Amino acid sequence: MTQPAHLSDEQMTRYRNREMTGVELLDLDSHLSTCADCRERLYKAGRSSAGMKELRSEFSEHLQYADIVACSEGSGKPLHVAHIRECAGCRAEVQDLSRFRTELADTPRRPVAMPKKPWVRYRIPLGIAAAVVVVAGGVTFALRRGGTPPAPAPATVEQAEASIPAPDREIFERAIASGRLDRAPILEGLVSRRGTLLGGPEGKRTIELLTPVGTAVLGDRPFLRWSGLETASSYVVAVFDEKFQKVAESPAIEGTDWQPAEPLPVGQVLRWQVTAKTKTGTVRAPAPPAPEARFRVLPPEVARHIDAIRREHPGNPLLLAALLAHEGALDDAQGMLDRVNRVTAQTYYESLRKLRTPE
Repeated sequence: MTQPAHLSDEQMTRYRNREMTGVELLDLDSHLSTCADCRERLYKAGRSSAGMKELRSEFSEHLQYADIVACSEGSGKPLHVAHIRECAGCRAEVQDLSRFRTELADTPRRPVAMPKKPWVRYRIPLGIAAAVVVVAGGVTFALRRGGTPPAPAPATVEQAEASIPAPDREIFERAIASGRLDRAPILEGLVSRRGTLLGGPEGKRTIELLTPVGTAVLGDRPFLRWSGLETASSYVVAVFDEKFQKVAESPAIEGTDWQPAEPLPVGQVLRWQVTAKTKTGTVRAPAPPAPEARFRVLPPEVARHIDAIRREHPGNPLLLAALLAHEGALDDAQGMLDRVNRVTAQTYYESLRKLRTPE
C-alpha cells in the first residue's frame, strides 16, 4: 500500500486513541519513524503533560541498542537507567532482553549470541523478535498497553521445557522450527472449498455464518455467530449431526449469536444453518453454492488438557496456539496468536490462513 506524504487528521486521531488495526498501526509506525513533520503534528496534538511525556518516550530519545543491552545486564549508565523508568518502550526491550539472557543461560544445545548490529526502532529483525516472543510470551504487548506482564518464566529454557509435557513440547518446537502451525487431520472433514459467497444477484446482501466454521471447538455448547440481515425481524438456528438429524434448534431470536441450551454431540461433524424471517419471506444460510458450515466438538479430555496448559503457561500464547491448531481448534488458535508480538505472529497468521483453505 502506498503511503500518503503525510498522515491525515483522522489517522492522527485514531492513532492517539489507539483505534488502529494491527496492519494500520504497522504502516503508521513505519511512516512516523521517518517523517519528522508528522511526529511534530502528533506531538503538538497531545498538549497534556501526560500525552507529551508519552510521545517523547515513543518518538525521541530512545536508547541505542548497546545501551539497551547494558541496562539488561545491570551495567547501564545512571542517565540510561533513569530513561527506562519513564520510557515504556525501552523498558520493555530491557526486560525482554534480561529474560532472554536468563532463559538461555546454561543451555549448551541452544547457544545464542547477542546480535552485533545496531538496534533500529520499529525494525527489529524477525529472528530476534521471534526469540523474544517465544521466551517472554508477549511481555512487550502487555507493557505497552498498560497490562500486567505474565508470571516470571523458569530460570532456564531447560526448566521451562521440562514443565511442558513431551508430546506438547514436540508440537511447540516443530512450530518454532518451521514457522508454521500443524494441520489437524480432523480438518479434512470440516474445511470445504468455498463457492460463490452468499451474495445474490447484483451483490444483494445476505447472511454469512461467521463461527464456528471449518474448525473444532473446545466446549460442547459453543456460541454460533453470523452476520445480520437488515431486513430480518428474527432468526432461527438449527444444528444437524452427521446423519442430518436435527440435534439443536433455537427459538426465534433477534440477535446474531446463539448458544445451545444442551450439550452438542462430541466427536461428530456437525452442520449448522440460520434461517432469517423477513417481510417478504425467509432467507436461509448457507445456501448453494456456498459450502456447508461444519464444526466438531473436541472430547472433554482434550479441552481439560488445553485448559491445564493455559493455566500453567499463561505467558506463552504461541505454545497454546500451536496446541490448539494441532487439535483443529483454529478460532481459538487465532485468539492466541492475537496475543503474540505482531511481527513474529505474521508467519503464523499466514500458516493459519492456509489451514482454513482446503488442500
